[in-house]
Amino acid sequence: MKCIKCQSNIEIDWKVCPRCGSAIIQTAGQLPARSRTAGLLLVVAVSILVLSLAAFTWHLYFRSGVFVTLVPQYPDHAPDDVQKQEVLRKSAEVLSKRLAGIGITDPALSTSTGDLRISLPPTVDTARLKTLIQAQGKLEFRVFEKMDYAELLLSKLDSALKVNTNQSFISHLRFFGDRWPRVADDAHCPIYRVYESDQELVSNWLRLPSLSRLIPVDMRFVWDPFPVGISGSGNARMLYLIKSKVQFIDRLMSNIVVNENSENAYPRTMTFEIPGDAAYRFDKIIRDQGSSRWVMQIDDKVIPITTMTQTRLGCGSIEFEHVSISRGDAQDLKILLQSGAMPVVFNVEEFTVRR
Repeated sequence: MKCIKCQSNIEIDWKVCPRCGSAIIQTAGQLPARSRTAGLLLVVAVSILVLSLAAFTWHLYFRSGVFVTLVPQYPDHAPDDVQKQEVLRKSAEVLSKRLAGIGITDPALSTSTGDLRISLPPTVDTARLKTLIQAQGKLEFRVFEKMDYAELLLSKLDSALKVNTNQSFISHLRFFGDRWPRVADDAHCPIYRVYESDQELVSNWLRLPSLSRLIPVDMRFVWDPFPVGISGSGNARMLYLIKSKVQFIDRLMSNIVVNENSENAYPRTMTFEIPGDAAYRFDKIIRDQGSSRWVMQIDDKVIPITTMTQTRLGCGSIEFEHVSISRGDAQDLKILLQSGAMPVVFNVEEFTVRR
């Protein structure tokens, strides 16, 4: 036995300790009062810590906001860790510019986990946000195919389709290149209007082996992503025939600024700078291809260019228009152009909205 007060060992279970006179005797295996108090405090402290962590985790999981995780898709020759961090840093800069374009000036961006994690307020426009974060924003410039080559190709496609299906390819197209974009009479572009109800049919025809093999590798058909309203006839889509070769890319451009017409969504002008030797290359391309047969492609969006000129060596100007683009789409296009392209493609792994 032990006395609780003086901790003296006692052989007989006395009710009073013979050494200190205490009336409380501790049996073997009991903790002293001081130890019991310390143990109780420890249990309370651990409980408080566990509850605090649980509350913090609950707050993180259930707090309001928009939470996005973007995972980079690296090419087959994966970069090393330093290069990956540089890719994430540049991507975070581009995303910050895009988010600033929709009024979010201080987004919470994290790259510490090897991906891009974004936390935004719950009031953000999620539809516009998805458009801006899913776009790579890669800008390329190509030229329209010449009209005589385009007419020859359409004639071949029409003949091949009639042999296989007894239908006419040309009858589903309406030539629109003499009215839009506004170009000189001697520079008509192969722009065709297809009723939206016929778009899937025409796309399927172009994928037929008997037709696709007739399309030269240096040509390609591309659809305009924005519908064009036709009075009394519903909507139509524009089908462009352009050259496959990329003539110029955004990597050679800097300080892109898009100016818009305050009264409507078109036309627009875009000014930019071309540093170094790229300025001479751009000048040669303009002299070789002319200034009015261009298209610019931002990811899957293809927009005809009215004119593209070099105002002076190292500086260029573009005028482009789109008769059916909405102001919201035009604003998003402006943000993508001025923010620049993401260095790699990102997949959206998480897009959670809690309000």
